[in-house]
Amino acid sequence: MAAPTLPASSAELAKALNHVVIGKWCDMATIVVFFFECLITMDMEVELVWKSKWTFTKAMYLINRYSTITDIVVLYFHNYGTWVSACQAIYHLGIALYIVGIYLSESLLILRVAVIWKAIGKQWIFVVGILWAMYSAVMVYMLTSTFLLLRDVTFFTLLPFGGCLAQPKTTLWLDYCLLLIYDITMLAFMAYPTLKAFTVPYKPTGFVKHIHFEGLLFYVYLCLLDAICMVIQLTVPDDIFLFVMPGRIIRSLLAGRVVLHIRDFVSRQAKGREGESGDVSTIKFR
Repeated sequence: MAAPTLPASSAELAKALNHVVIGKWCDMATIVVFFFECLITMDMEVELVWKSKWTFTKAMYLINRYSTITDIVVLYFHNYGTWVSACQAIYHLGIALYIVGIYLSESLLILRVAVIWKAIGKQWIFVVGILWAMYSAVMVYMLTSTFLLLRDVTFFTLLPFGGCLAQPKTTLWLDYCLLLIYDITMLAFMAYPTLKAFTVPYKPTGFVKHIHFEGLLFYVYLCLLDAICMVIQLTVPDDIFLFVMPGRIIRSLLAGRVVLHIRDFVSRQAKGREGESGDVSTIKFR
């Protein structure tokens, strides 16, 4: 294995290692947020998911939720392992898990759009088909470009920092640019029925307040997340995986909230706590 080409000056090396340390801090902070989210939503999850019958949505929710733990284990070896010979396999496994994870998360988020469009009686199957086709194309591109990027990368480690370090020849800014375009498209599909619901000449229902507006807010968060990741790729090219895992975990948490909040709304409607009627009968998110 050829020796890695380290930054020419000690200042450049210190800057690169500083980015690595910042990346580890971001990863750890996001992991803490993930487990905190699991704790504060455990009651809702048990009541609304675990006690429900097995469906496609339930399976997707559980895989989306708990596959993150596998990502965290792989992330540990990526950040702190010293087995350079295993770095290539660790990176490939991490990338595969990352792509599958965000694909599941986005699939759950697309289902929210389906709920909205089905509730207003529009061609929801056509809308969902467009979004899934776009996202599948983006995921295929991201998977292919990332594996090609790692094909000629030489991995190394520096003690006592540890971890799998590398100097790729390019960044992932285009991947996040395409992801941003997709999320803006999904935001537009979410904004149209939401704005339409808020412009009708009567008071917005609980369905509009809980499902429409919150969904719109979630997609704004995703667009901001994509923009942040793209800027990081352009400004910190010496660590292309900086903030990658936090982005994946945040998507997973938002997708989990989508399922929990819709099921909670439907459950409360069924028990007559909201005093609303009509819209809820169209929700099929079980």
